[in-house]
Amino acid sequence: MCNSIYDQHDKYFRDVCAYAVIHDGEPVARISVRFPRDGAGRLYAYAHWLGRQMVRGSASGGGYDKTGAALHDAARRREQVANEGGRETAFWQAIGTDSGFHFQRRLEDAGFRVLQTL
Repeated sequence: MCNSIYDQHDKYFRDVCAYAVIHDGEPVARISVRFPRDGAGRLYAYAHWLGRQMVRGSASGGGYDKTGAALHDAARRREQVANEGGRETAFWQAIGTDSGFHFQRRLEDAGFRVLQTL
């Protein structure tokens, strides 16, 4: 017997979370997170400023915000572009800062709107 389309979706995406990052009503970036099934394994976060190369960061262990740590790692790994500036720089600074606040809050404090899409 086949599962419903909703059961299939839940099965394939249960360990994934995705966000759209908006600035002045325009989509400017996206963030995707793949959580470890056991909770203690390696978490992967993908940050993508639209029009630039996507970057992946990771974090493992427990007892802290692994999503924030993985995004911090992604921001550290990105290749800076000569004409980067303004809101793009603000995006990378917000996700690359370890201020104790959730990455979504840091982005919102920097003037972005963050919508969870998955």
